[in-house]
Amino acid sequence: MGSVLKSLTLAAALVLATVAPTEAAVVVSSKLSSESAMIGQMIRLLLEANGIKTVDRMTLGGTPVVRKAIISGEIDLYVEYTGNAGFFFNVASDPAWKDFKAGYDFGAKLDYQANKIVWLTPANASNAWALAVRRDIGTANHLKTMSDFARWVSAGGKVVIACSAEFVNSATLRSLEKTYGFSLHPDQLIVLAGGDTSATMGAARRRPTAPTQQWSTARTAASRRPI
Repeated sequence: MGSVLKSLTLAAALVLATVAPTEAAVVVSSKLSSESAMIGQMIRLLLEANGIKTVDRMTLGGTPVVRKAIISGEIDLYVEYTGNAGFFFNVASDPAWKDFKAGYDFGAKLDYQANKIVWLTPANASNAWALAVRRDIGTANHLKTMSDFARWVSAGGKVVIACSAEFVNSATLRSLEKTYGFSLHPDQLIVLAGGDTSATMGAARRRPTAPTQQWSTARTAASRRPI
């Protein structure tokens, strides 16, 4: 497929100062998407169920916002993709991101060296990007594979893609275009800042020729101290 697999991790940032478990609540946060917020809430409720007080800071912002927050100590924990470390440290082209264990090990090493952030045990899931096409569009244009989609676009197919800003800005779209030999213009993209799956699906439903970018439901977490 040529798309970058994004496996998932749990990440925790160590705080050098000694903090008694009962002295401070764990600030749990998430990105803007419903997926991120849902898993963030699951983590928060699990902590609460085990006697650990929490503060709810869900849907704080996009990736750059929560990343800055975890590094600065504004939040204690949030969900993240292993593969995003490639963009955090400007090594997105490294082949390690296409391998579950290699990507995890590489990202964990980079984040600890730079920020003393410790990644915990990764979730056994991957998070590959894909394009979802409405059934009527797929049937009418005989679209079953990415190669079919690329031929359709290159032949002048009237397509508009509803997608997240991360899908466009992280080079994922450019990778798909290069791999399959098609090109989309800016006016063929409906870019949604938060990347909420329900929002991209809604946009595709409202437009007669709009596929939508999709991803599997799995994420990660980051914390400012061991919990």
